[in-house]
Amino acid sequence: MLHNPYSEHYHKIKAPSTPYSEAIPNGLAVGKQILIRGELLPSADWFSFNLEGGGNTVLHVNPRFNQNCVVRNTKIGTWGPEERHGHFPFSRNGTFEIIILVEEDKYRIAINGQHSFDYQHRVSFHEVTHLSIKGDLQIHKITYSGGYNPNHKNFNHPGLPFCTDFEPKKGRIIQIRGDVPHHSGRFEIDIQDGPGVQPGNMQLHFNPRFDDPHTPEPVVIRTNRHFGGWGNEERHGGSPFRRGESFEVLILIEDSDFKVAVNGRHFTEFQHRTDFNEANHLSISGDVNIHSVNIF
Repeated sequence: MLHNPYSEHYHKIKAPSTPYSEAIPNGLAVGKQILIRGELLPSADWFSFNLEGGGNTVLHVNPRFNQNCVVRNTKIGTWGPEERHGHFPFSRNGTFEIIILVEEDKYRIAINGQHSFDYQHRVSFHEVTHLSIKGDLQIHKITYSGGYNPNHKNFNHPGLPFCTDFEPKKGRIIQIRGDVPHHSGRFEIDIQDGPGVQPGNMQLHFNPRFDDPHTPEPVVIRTNRHFGGWGNEERHGGSPFRRGESFEVLILIEDSDFKVAVNGRHFTEFQHRTDFNEANHLSISGDVNIHSVNIF
């Protein structure tokens, strides 16, 4: 799990006071991310982030400097067994970024851009209503993103070629996780009008290539297809993909363009050449392994 560079498009709370305790907008759902940025005090000893509901602490994340560990636990009347394994990535008087991602069976937690640990649900995340934060810190920003759409789709290890329909709308995010085989020549991620591989109308053809005849370096081709005819190619920006490495792609649908992030960083935008409301299918094919697809 990586930072979502498009989280600014969602619910933000800037510089709240500490201690903090407020309701989570729209509650929790699979795919929802909570991003917390802040700064630790020079004298910091401990602080905690808690997901709470019904009088219980469903998830307690408690970095402790005096024990050099991050304690995770759940309190339902009494505290359960602590989880303490993993590194301690915090420093006094330093900034930090924490991302909590809700999944079906667990929370995934990243600290400062690196996945740090998972926490299996001991209580259903549907019971969570509030986020609370306290301790020796200042909060710069809290951002909630994803997980609002009741029509959220999730596919784990789908076979290729893969194709699924979705409802086009502004703000929709498509998340694709996978890895590039060592022998990969090229693969395609297409947002298109209709099912199948390369139909007549494609609003976005996103095509990482390692075998492009025009350049010895990896390149990502972006173009469209309209009534069977290809549009002009966009090739600038090189390629963030490497053979033998994993990746995460985020595609955000906006009024004027598609924005694409790779591995937590904005990579490119592709201006709409036709009406994005006609883009109702996602297709993936080629020399790639897909671990999961989420459409929020």
